[in-house]
Amino acid sequence: MTQEEILQQKENELKDRELKLEKIQYFKDIEVLQSILDKNELTNADVTMLIEKIVVTETEEVSKYNMPKLDIEINWNAPFII
Repeated sequence: MTQEEILQQKENELKDRELKLEKIQYFKDIEVLQSILDKNELTNADVTMLIEKIVVTETEEVSKYNMPKLDIEINWNAPFII
């Protein structure tokens, strides 16, 4: 086996390991969401665990109540939430 083939094999093994770790994390995230759904409430601790940060900014647009419109950006901790 050439050095290039060995390197390619190692890269493939690394990618496989990374995919397995991602899959494990997805299952953990789903378990967290399922536990929240099972108890039918969203606590402050749940929100803190799910959301990294919320950014609110005013836009140039004005609403029908003559107030500036807001943009809200939510950065999630769980990678599968888009």
